[in-house]
Amino acid sequence: MSIWVLRISACAITYDQRSKADCPKRDLRPRIGPAITRLAKLTILGHDRPDHGTPGAHSMASGTRNIRMLISQDCFAFLADAMCEFSKKTARFQSLRATVQHACSRANSMDIARQDLDQFLAGRPVDGSIKVWLEVSPEWLDDYNAVRRRITEISGKPVQDKAVIPFVVHLAQVRGVF
Repeated sequence: MSIWVLRISACAITYDQRSKADCPKRDLRPRIGPAITRLAKLTILGHDRPDHGTPGAHSMASGTRNIRMLISQDCFAFLADAMCEFSKKTARFQSLRATVQHACSRANSMDIARQDLDQFLAGRPVDGSIKVWLEVSPEWLDDYNAVRRRITEISGKPVQDKAVIPFVVHLAQVRGVF
């Protein structure tokens, strides 16, 4: 087998015939780097779940809990204002995670009445279409779970994360721990 090479010079076009031995070896397989491979694995693992795309909590092997919620515009604005208030008090930009973590750590010592929960849920709708993701890391997962259990006991029925998170932040604001 031979390869034809087209040479274009200033005055003429010539053809050279080269053998296969003259050509450098070239790997014709597509090049996929390690970063793209990792991304593909993460994408496949995330989309392979039967409950992918539905709001709710998902536990991960490392102890981190990812909470996906669909909240209302009013609830979103409330959480954004709480992050702003907490940022101003600490003189550092605070994330939703830091705001909820701070509220959960302070809520363990607070008295929570059922009327507080009922009043909050009656005055602020939580169901909506705005997607919010919150990662609860192992450092404060126990605090979050304890608060969630207390709220469930007080209400007498299971309470969803999308109601627990704004309520805990509301309690922290009302009780002045921000």
